[in-house]
Formats: sequence, structure tokens, C-alpha cells
Amino acid sequence: MPLEVRGLDLSFLKDGTETRVLRGVDLTVEGGEIHALVGESGAGKTVTASAVMGLLPFPSVRINGGGIFLDSVDILRLPRRNGGDYGDGGLP
Repeated sequence: MPLEVRGLDLSFLKDGTETRVLRGVDLTVEGGEIHALVGESGAGKTVTASAVMGLLPFPSVRINGGGIFLDSVDILRLPRRNGGDYGDGGLP
């Protein structure tokens, strides 16, 4: 059951301003593999990991494109516990 991030593109929304924080992130982790996200400060490691774990601060995040797939299911399109879905564009 692979975990695939395909073309993930996210923005943060604050005070009416949109700041793009991820552009076209792609990665695949097969079952039983261990990976590390390595990069410079501000490269998007924490945002990418938070997105995969479903810990993004909605509604202040806009999903501009891409998806996160676990066993071919886009987890960004699954219902959130507090209503709406991850793919609602970050709008209230």
C-alpha cells in the first residue's frame, strides 16, 4: 500500500493574502520503506509532512492542486471531522 504525493500545491491564507508554500511536490513511499525529508529551512518539509498527516490548519490553507494518495484514495478529498473536506480550497 504505497503513499503517494502527486503535484501537491498549497497556499496559506492570512489577512486576505495568499502565500504559496508548496509547488508540485511529488514523492512515493512504498510499504515498509522509511524516508526522510531533507532540505533547507523554509523548503516545505514540515508543511509536506503535516499535509500527509492531515494536520494542516484549515481553513487557512488552500489546496491549489495535486493530491495525497494512500492505497489510491486521495486523502485530501476525505471528509474532515469538523465538516467539509480537505479539498474545499481552504474556504470557510
